[in-house]
Amino acid sequence: MKNRHLSLDRVDELFVKNSLKPAKIDGVKLSDDEKTAYVWLDEDQRSIAIGKGGQNIALAARITGVNIQLMREDEFKNAENISIQEQE
Repeated sequence: MKNRHLSLDRVDELFVKNSLKPAKIDGVKLSDDEKTAYVWLDEDQRSIAIGKGGQNIALAARITGVNIQLMREDEFKNAENISIQEQE
C-alpha cells in the first residue's frame, strides 16, 4: 500500500467545514494568514464538533493544518463584516 499525502497550497473554508462533519456548521472564516479558522455553529452542534475527549476537533485541526476556534452562532452575525487578523 502506498502512502498518499494530501497537498494543498491553501486551506479553504469548505475544507474546514467538511473536516468537522457530522457537525452542522453555520459559517467558517479564515484568518488573513490562514493559521486560524473561526467556525460558527449552533450550541447543540458544539459537542459533535468537539467529539469525545476532543478527538474530532483535534483530528480536523491536524488534517487542515489550522487552529480551529469554535464560536457561537450569534457571534457569526456580529462578525460578518469584520476582517479577521491574527494578533501578535
